Amino acid sequence: MRPVYQFIEYRKYLDHFYQEQKRRKRHFSYRYFAKKAGLASHSFLKSVIEGKRNLTSTAAERVVKALDLNPKEARYFTTLVLFNQAKTAALKQEYYALLRSLSGPVHEGVLNPDQYDYYGKWQTPILRELVCLFDFGEDFETLGRAVIPPISAAEARRGVETLLKLGLVARGEGGRYRQTRRAIKADSAVTSLAVRSYMETVLDHAKAALNTMEKRERHLSSVTLGVSPEAYAQVVAEIQAFKDKVKGIVDKDERSARVYHLNVGLFPGSRSVDLDAGGPA
Repeated sequence: MRPVYQFIEYRKYLDHFYQEQKRRKRHFSYRYFAKKAGLASHSFLKSVIEGKRNLTSTAAERVVKALDLNPKEARYFTTLVLFNQAKTAALKQEYYALLRSLSGPVHEGVLNPDQYDYYGKWQTPILRELVCLFDFGEDFETLGRAVIPPISAAEARRGVETLLKLGLVARGEGGRYRQTRRAIKADSAVTSLAVRSYMETVLDHAKAALNTMEKRERHLSSVTLGVSPEAYAQVVAEIQAFKDKVKGIVDKDERSARVYHLNVGLFPGSRSVDLDAGGPA
């Protein structure tokens, strides 16, 4: 049996548990599990594994009993249920932080806790670029003031320490910082929690830039248009191609002097319309 701490989706853990028990014990079945957990429905576990049912707090406690978990494992599992079924990003982040405190780094699949730490603070990606633009001489107050909006010296120091810990920057000869990777990509469901929070903050900063920065320093624009699902997919592909082109331009830029955000948004401004019915779908 793989320990529950290696899972970030409780349904996958339940499926793993069932398959392992079934392999070891010929008599094990969904009916047997339901009886052990005190559940009325014999197919309850199967429905949960397949995503047809969620676990209530009461059901989770009964399932934990049938899983024979120790107190710490049980707490991890019940928190995992709350994490997977949370309705908001804020709640998901809260439960994920608790999961990490209970288990340390989670290792399943493409989950990368380092990336979660990287996006967890909006200023960290900015600092990754900024520390390589000029030699701030370990003057973290000056470094913090260079960020928009400004951050404290303590926040700047913690951000740089995070970058060093994650191996995203290194100090070269003379103490100057350099990036160890040209680009970073968020590639896991859990990382997207931190990315979502990061993007919310960046969008707030974009709104502030609209009112506080001169037009020559920022470019913010919007267009409203009607599209079909097919056209939507094509526009998304064009946006991705545009972003790749921008990355290519910046990658060749040897005289970067400022950190910029680039936000591109394409989201619904209305409900879908049933063209045959002539009204909202």
